[in-house]
Amino acid sequence: MPKKLNDGYVRLTLPAFYALRFRQHMCQQAPDLLHDLWGEGISAVNAGYYELVCTETQPAASVGCVWYVAVGRPDVNVGADDISSNVMLLDTDGDDYGARYSQALIQNWLCSGARQRELESAIFADH
Repeated sequence: MPKKLNDGYVRLTLPAFYALRFRQHMCQQAPDLLHDLWGEGISAVNAGYYELVCTETQPAASVGCVWYVAVGRPDVNVGADDISSNVMLLDTDGDDYGARYSQALIQNWLCSGARQRELESAIFADH
């Protein structure tokens, strides 16, 4: 059984996380972010923020990211440190994986399969 802590994190096992029904909360372009990427030497044509929420948990689970589209590339990129979430993943004993490993697992979930296609559809819907 997951430990009840009042630190703002939603603590879930990976299967429980996968079972949540997230909906798109926000997807927006960010010209300032695009400018920052250029300053870091990343040639991008578009950049912005994306967030999913799930109200099945208390508090609501949130997964967000910074994304960009590189010059001459059709795919959407999300950097390793560009994921934010209030979800802390747990092992089967109820011990948390820690923020870094949880973030990596959540990024893998967001940036593959159906979720990757949903992210790309949201970004390119306005173009």
